[in-house]
Amino acid sequence: MYKMKPLEHEEARKRDRSRTPPDSGSQDASDSRPRKRGNQRSLFENLSKEDWESKRRDWESEKREMEASTKKFEVEWERRRGLQHWERLKEDGAKLRQKIESDPVMIAYLEISRSKQASCRAEEDCFYSQAEGGCGALIQDVYRIRLDGANDFRFWRRTKHYYHVECFDCMVGLQDLIPAKFKLDQQRGDWGLMVRKWYDHKGHIDLDKITACIEQHKVYKKKYDELRGHLNSWYERHLFICDSGPAGCNCPPKPEEPDSLERPVLEDYTTTGSDGIALLDILKHPDVEEVYTDRWLTDREHVKHMQSNREAQSNSSS
Repeated sequence: MYKMKPLEHEEARKRDRSRTPPDSGSQDASDSRPRKRGNQRSLFENLSKEDWESKRRDWESEKREMEASTKKFEVEWERRRGLQHWERLKEDGAKLRQKIESDPVMIAYLEISRSKQASCRAEEDCFYSQAEGGCGALIQDVYRIRLDGANDFRFWRRTKHYYHVECFDCMVGLQDLIPAKFKLDQQRGDWGLMVRKWYDHKGHIDLDKITACIEQHKVYKKKYDELRGHLNSWYERHLFICDSGPAGCNCPPKPEEPDSLERPVLEDYTTTGSDGIALLDILKHPDVEEVYTDRWLTDREHVKHMQSNREAQSNSSS
């Protein structure tokens, strides 16, 4: 391989240097200082007087807008600071309710608090946080509200938000979201009688009459289980122990059938008016988990409701 001699290196450098235009801004390798152009001027020196005045007016306009925005924020912050926390909840809830009603994805559910470690999205205005309890805004109640399809700027995607029942009800009003935007979570199974009737009638129920029906159901269920046990014992003896025929059977008489018992009747438990019972009052009731199905009672209000629906459908079809 051919190697250039030092003299050839120097001649090559001179040829390269002669090809470079004198005003291209290139520098000699031995000169590390930046070259200054004789006609170089600052940005402001290149502006005409009219352009300078226009720029100044734009800057002053932006400054006034920023000052006005800052002033508006300070006034709004002072106004909200003077409100009660539940008043701030209602203001924030009005915006949240508008989002829920306009967004087909966002739906609220009543569910069991599984982890009891979720934080209420009401944050510093949360009723429990304001009470300065040991758990703060953590949802440690048995029940909570889960809002599906909520937007979260931290994740830039749809996610789930959690609220205390009391906080969410204060913000948006649960009864008004039934049935399209507020539902009972069915993953936990069937809900108790009180919760089901509260949901079916949007809170317009007589809690005392439902409580009385639940007490009747407890007596009925106890008697039903006793008769069921006697009947099962009789069947076991008569089918597997008794050797006599039907005419000469020495078994005791067949016990009463449990299905012959009269079921408790639930009626006249709906109310009218603008305000109903709050869901929180239902969830705090000691009998909230009683009667998971209507199989053990006769709901005459439900029968009337179904009959009226059938009549309305028949009238519309005719």
